[in-house]
Order: sequence, then C-alpha cells, then structure tokens
Amino acid sequence: MSKSSSIDSARRTLGRQLRSLRESAGMTGRALAQAAGWHESKCSRIENGRAQPSDSDITTWATLCGAEDQTEDLLNAAHGIHVMHREWREVEQDGLARVHTAAYPDWEGTRMYKGYAQCMIPAPLQTEDYTHTVLSALQKRRQIRGGPRPEPDDLEAALQNRLHRKKLLLDPDREFHILMEEAALRHLVVDQQTMIEQLAHLLQATGLESVRLGIIPQTADRTATWPVEDFWIFDERQVRIELVSAFLQITQPSETRLYRETFDELATQAAYGQQATLLIVSALTDLASKG
Repeated sequence: MSKSSSIDSARRTLGRQLRSLRESAGMTGRALAQAAGWHESKCSRIENGRAQPSDSDITTWATLCGAEDQTEDLLNAAHGIHVMHREWREVEQDGLARVHTAAYPDWEGTRMYKGYAQCMIPAPLQTEDYTHTVLSALQKRRQIRGGPRPEPDDLEAALQNRLHRKKLLLDPDREFHILMEEAALRHLVVDQQTMIEQLAHLLQATGLESVRLGIIPQTADRTATWPVEDFWIFDERQVRIELVSAFLQITQPSETRLYRETFDELATQAAYGQQATLLIVSALTDLASKG
C-alpha cells in the first residue's frame, strides 16, 4: 500500500464514521453545515475523505449529532492519521532506522503480544538474513537513504532494531501469540537458501515457551474470515498496522476492539502444535526439493 493510498483509506474510514453519525441523527449534510456555520461543501469533503477534519470540527460534528460519547474515539482516529503523516515523513527524510526506533517503546513496554502476518514471516521470528534482505529491498524500493545525505549505516541500524525484537522472545515474563498464513511459509521474498534457513529457524521457535504459533492452512474455509493487513496488538490496548514502510498506530477503543475480535476469529482458523509443525515441514520439504 502506498503512502497516499494508506492515508486516503484512513481518511475515508473516518469520513464514513462521521457520515453514519449524521445519518443516525437524521440530518442532511446541508443542515449539519448550516448548524455548524460551515460552507455547504465541507461536510461532503470530510465524509468522502477529501478533507481532514480538525479537532474542533470533530467535536462540533459529534455534539450536533448527539453523539458526544463518541468524540474521544473519533479524535483518536483523526490523530492516528496525523501520526501516519508524521511517520512517513520520518521514513522518507530520516531513514529506516528512525521509524523502527519510534516503534521500540511499544515493543519494550508490552507483556502480551498478538501478531498476524499475511505473506511474510513476522519480525520477531525472522532470521538476520531474512530481515536484512527484506529491509534492503524496502530501502531500494522506497529510495530511502537515511535523510538528505545518504547514511550507509541506516540499514544496519534498522536491522539491529528489528533483531532486538527476537530477544524479547526469550523473556519469560512476555507472551507471544502469533498467527500467520501458510502463504508466508511459501512466498519467496528472499533467496531459496535464506528461506530454507528461515523455515528451519521457525521450527526451532515453535519450541519457545513464550511463543504460541498458529498457522492458517491454505485449505482453511475463509468464507467468514478473510486475510487482512499485517498487524500487532500490544497488551490489548494498542494496535500497530505494518504498511509498506511505516506503521499506523491505533489506540481508540472501538478500533482496537475490532482488531482483537479479528485476531480471535483468525485464531479459530489456525493450526497449532504438531499440525503447525507439519505445515512448516511441508513448506521446507517442498522448497528443498526444488534444488
């Protein structure tokens, strides 16, 4: 997902929430604009994601619609969009290391982690070579060079930050419940040998006491629960969605609840224990047989 599409999608989602409040209150866009003292087109632009509402706009909107109890959630959603803007600028101007450092407090300060990955191995379970290849490709694709002046150590600094997450797996006071699609075991986003080593490492990780690994088989019935974007839930209080080279932070209760519910639904589709091990072994065997 590109920077602009990520931000536009978040704005449209917020706009739909505001439209729903207006319609539930039985107000037209024109009536709401008149009551708020706005130009007639302002409501339409906000609802369609073409304009970012200010805190004052959101507070006024919720009050006029008789939904003051939803003001905090709406403000948090809007602030999340501002965070996305800021973190993209940090990535593009200051490099990969900066945005990974920004995520560090969330990882360090959490005790219960829930993560989902659609097509790549989740960061804490990656080998160093797998992580290096992924970050290097990302750096080249986004033309990220660590600021206005190229910083050759930017990639290495980001790599070390990502690898630190692996050490958290060894902390007995932390719990990781990680879900991934079986496709993540088979997508060759790295070279064959690196992927073989990655799958072997994943087998070892399944034996860690802090890790509960669930793999959703490609044959699972997905009519009710589709694959979604990669995300992490930190202590049930915060969600970080991993985009191409940035992170969207969600803290509003209604939104974090949706991700918790989605995670629980995905977990019912996953294979655990010996069944998960067999899926990893199958992917490893198929890959090794290609020679």
